[in-house]
Amino acid sequence: MFEYKLMDDYDSSYKVKKRDVACYSKSRMKKAFPDGNFKVIGETILDNKKEKIDAIKLGGKDFTVSKEDSHSSLLFRTVGYVNNGKGEYIALLRRNFLLLWILLGILALSAVLIFFLPKNGNSGILPPDYGLVTEDPNAVEEKDEKDLPDHVIIKLPSGDVEFDMESDTGLKPGETGNAKIILNVGGTEYVIFEDKITANSDGTLPATMLDFTKIHVELKGGVYEGFLVITAPDGTETKIPIRIIIRNSYGGSVTIGYSDKVSVSRSTGAISMYYSHGQDASHDCVLQLILDNGGKEYLLSQSGALHAGQNLSSMKLLDDMARKLTSGVYHGKIRINFYNGETALTDLNTDIEVSITVQ
Repeated sequence: MFEYKLMDDYDSSYKVKKRDVACYSKSRMKKAFPDGNFKVIGETILDNKKEKIDAIKLGGKDFTVSKEDSHSSLLFRTVGYVNNGKGEYIALLRRNFLLLWILLGILALSAVLIFFLPKNGNSGILPPDYGLVTEDPNAVEEKDEKDLPDHVIIKLPSGDVEFDMESDTGLKPGETGNAKIILNVGGTEYVIFEDKITANSDGTLPATMLDFTKIHVELKGGVYEGFLVITAPDGTETKIPIRIIIRNSYGGSVTIGYSDKVSVSRSTGAISMYYSHGQDASHDCVLQLILDNGGKEYLLSQSGALHAGQNLSSMKLLDDMARKLTSGVYHGKIRINFYNGETALTDLNTDIEVSITVQ
């Protein structure tokens, strides 16, 4: 059985039933190992169903330890690490429950941008305003998996705000500070949220809500740049660049399945991937495979229309991207664009983060 080593510099906690187990936070590990060069010998979560390689006792309970990356990144998220006293670490997971319930419904005609779906193949029309670019061949470069941007998700019309932060916010677990969300629209910055906020016991930030009476800009669905500014009780200010994802909410649902690993052959242009559009899907969708690079998005491929119950296991690399890519492992996303017949619901799309291996 692996040993749990209580370290003096643990800065966070992992809840096991009603007990808190001291651990390192992800931000603490990132600061201690900026290159990510620490050894993870396994991962665990309560009621772990994955193949057992060993066990560890946490909070008085025996936890099954599985090999690293046994759990889907859609359903599980690493929230901390514990040391086994030998300079090795075990990742602590928690469930995300992101089976992707996309809310759909009737849009006012003024809020819908209409265009026709591609009739066949991958030669579709790109949805507007996605900022997809293809330029300098040398601009596409490998990125470290730990360098994904921080996100704030805002749901309209409710105004619900969710934080998905990897960076250190400057607040200790249970500490109360002041939070400010700054939205950048066309080079102009708007403060869309400012209020006190108390960090959770694991150091994450809790969900909150916008006060629309204090917002002086019209919020529309899309992905924007901005900042999260946290002021700690001692006055220390932490300013974090973020992506602000604004989503409109409507009725309806769909369950999907996918693989978060994508491979691309530069020589043949073949793309190997997997996506399953659920049998319960009330709307069709078109997929876009996108590579992220320095805040810019590069379109690698686009599918035709997928209907309820259809699967997609291969795509074709766009000709102009074959010469621009170099071998390596990159960050990317599968963007799911939902449709109502031949009408694009441009405010209703969602991204799945994937790893893209180019050979």
